[in-house]
Amino acid sequence: RMENSNSGKKEDIQIQPATFVQSKAEALPFQDEEFDAVICMYLYHEIPREVRAQAACEMARVTKKGGRVILTDSLQKGDRPVMDKVLANFEKMNEPFYCDYIEDFLPDHFIQGGLEPLTKT
Repeated sequence: RMENSNSGKKEDIQIQPATFVQSKAEALPFQDEEFDAVICMYLYHEIPREVRAQAACEMARVTKKGGRVILTDSLQKGDRPVMDKVLANFEKMNEPFYCDYIEDFLPDHFIQGGLEPLTKT
């Protein structure tokens, strides 16, 4: 049972089990506008630039109009200028796409997918 904060009443809420699907980010196996929100966590620094662009378009495709795509990932150059000189060192720790990632202006990928970035513009 859960309390509804608007009414103070307790009500039964049916929660459906989660379904997990493994797929390529650049070829999501979902219908257009299937989700209210899409969350992408710590993927972009692991993939090449062209796949980042494709993944952004796929996330835009499967998100309903008015929905949200939320992306979080590692720092990029300019996010914390004091760190800029050392960011490229991550590539030495089995991160082959990191040097390109830190230079890639990510909002451009989402704009090309038809989304409007709300931050990092």
